[in-house]
Parts: sequence; structure tokens; C-alpha cells
Amino acid sequence: MRRNKNDEINELNGMISNREAADSGAKLIFGNPTLCAQLLQDYSGMELLKNVKPEDIEDVTTRYIPMFTGERDSDMVKRVRLPEKGEMFIITLIEHKSYADYNVVMQLLRYMVYIWEDYAKQKESEQKNGKTFCRL
Repeated sequence: MRRNKNDEINELNGMISNREAADSGAKLIFGNPTLCAQLLQDYSGMELLKNVKPEDIEDVTTRYIPMFTGERDSDMVKRVRLPEKGEMFIITLIEHKSYADYNVVMQLLRYMVYIWEDYAKQKESEQKNGKTFCRL
């Protein structure tokens, strides 16, 4: 579905606007670094994320969303910096559907491939500039 002028105005005013009201809650949580950090700390169950801070979370969604042909209102990609451990990417695909959509797995795989390709290009560029490749 196409975005309309009201969606753009709402976003400029700091409001969350999605096609589906049920998807807006997820966008609100993952769109706010403080709420996202709290969710990762308290509900992920991952020891690795227990000390993540809002400033450790960077929204890199706009880097990957344009690679898709369809609109992805609720999809988000976050880069989380983990002190002394490197970084991890968190992909959120939250969309309420009234039917089983088996393409979601492929959608997630596409994001993963784009992130890996981007990472490889970044490391290749660093090697050309004299930096060494380090494994995470």
C-alpha cells in the first residue's frame, strides 16, 4: 500500500503511522532506542545483551529497506555495538497477517544476505586502506 501525505505529516510530528494499527506498537518499541535497549536487556534472554545501552543501538533500516521492491512499514534493522565483542544486527519483521505467509523466511534471508554483503564490502575496503581484517 502506498504512503499518503498524512503518514508523512504524522512522522514529521513524531507520531508512528503504519498501515496496520497492530504493527505500530512494534515500530514504537524498536524505533525508540531507550525502549529497544530495555526490551533487549530484559526480554531477549541473551546474556550478550544484558548491558546494552540506548547509545549502543543504531538504526540502519534505511540502508537495507530500499533494496526491496515492496514497502516494509514495520521492518527494522538495528546495529548493536557490543563493547569488546564487536557488533550484531537485529532484524525485526513484525507484521500482523490474517494468513500464513511463507515468504517471511525468504524476506529474513534477504536481509541477512544484504547485511553480509555490506559487511564484506566494508572489510574489503578496510583492507585496501591498510587495516587488517579481524573476526568477531
